[in-house]
Amino acid sequence: MKNVIIIAYQCSPFRGSEYSVAWNYILNMSRDNKLTVLYGTSGDHMGDFEDMLRYLGSNKLENVNFIPIAPSRVANALNILNKKNIFNYSFYFAYRVWQKQVYKYVKELTEKEKFDLIHFLCPIGYREPGYVWKLNIPYMWGPIGGANNTPWKLFDILSLKGKLKYAFRNVVNSFQLHYSNNVRKAIKRVDLLLTATSEVQTKIKKIHKKDCIYLPENCLLTEPKIDENKFIEPIDKYQLIFVGRVDENKGCIMFLRALTLVKGKNKIKVNIIGDGPVKPQLEEFVKTNALDDVVTFHGKMSRNEVMQMFNSAHLHIISSLSEGNPTTIWEAMTYGVPTLSLDHCGMHDTICPKCGIKIPVINSEQIASDIAREIDYLLEHPQTFETLARGTIECAKKYMWDERRKQMNQYYDLVIERFKQRIK
Repeated sequence: MKNVIIIAYQCSPFRGSEYSVAWNYILNMSRDNKLTVLYGTSGDHMGDFEDMLRYLGSNKLENVNFIPIAPSRVANALNILNKKNIFNYSFYFAYRVWQKQVYKYVKELTEKEKFDLIHFLCPIGYREPGYVWKLNIPYMWGPIGGANNTPWKLFDILSLKGKLKYAFRNVVNSFQLHYSNNVRKAIKRVDLLLTATSEVQTKIKKIHKKDCIYLPENCLLTEPKIDENKFIEPIDKYQLIFVGRVDENKGCIMFLRALTLVKGKNKIKVNIIGDGPVKPQLEEFVKTNALDDVVTFHGKMSRNEVMQMFNSAHLHIISSLSEGNPTTIWEAMTYGVPTLSLDHCGMHDTICPKCGIKIPVINSEQIASDIAREIDYLLEHPQTFETLARGTIECAKKYMWDERRKQMNQYYDLVIERFKQRIK
């Protein structure tokens, strides 16, 4: 049993996305290791610890010590514009200060107690690698992502504000990946680097000449299963599900444009789950294009409610312009729900013809047309829904946490061995 420090800025037993990545990792790796987990939030913003403290008040994880690192006054001040949704990028300035606090805390911790390694787990974004890599202890980072840019060829679906935002991100992202001093030093120093997508792996190798291992950041906690009832004839309507923050990056407008082209739209029911800044515009589009009987906006739902929706769904939709590996892929896999997605980012690696449909990324009109064609094909050959569901169950078994745990324990050994070789 190794003694491991885990840095997981976002961590919660109640939330999805990166919160659940960290939580599921801790839940599983604590079966074989003693974990000291430093986290910065279990809620919406830095320093929001209420959810985690409430959970830990009546629950205990064996072999895990959770340590909340409260943001300093400086970090809180820098994060104000982000919290007020005025300038979200101000978060990164606050987060850098928070990481300096983590470094100081870990440095003191390692002087008092012997640890076998440090694992910087999340957030998966590469651009703020923190400072604990400076310590003389075996160090593992990742899986990391965020190196992919928003495709310029899809900028036509964005508002002027969206164009400016994502153009700024693309330019800054490319600059940081190539020239950030902290990123360069962290990548050079790390004993084992994991990347969340093959695209990021390729970029790191090309730009920084660093060997790294591709490993999706997500896994399945439970044995995948299918609700057989949803395939019993007659089927009134096939259930399509779209889950996520309703912002421009999710590309939902392309999916809605595709629905206007679907010939058999009277045979489907589309459930859009989530909230966000472009939801009013999307609702107006649905109304204007007479899709009211097809599309239902559910807003935010509890995790259990979302899982119930997945259980009855026939097809999961991802139309994001930029992603890592969306947690929704694995949630869909858990219930044997195939995914229709754009063929890029983490979806390119995870989805195959057995468990889903990948749409080439050429331009927004082509994407909408291809999505409509694929949906119509499924409706004309409804047995394909069940065939894909069976294939999804088969593919899902490659991503079970029991196997991932064995793999990660092997990586722990590799980190320690590489460190020993490096300091000889």
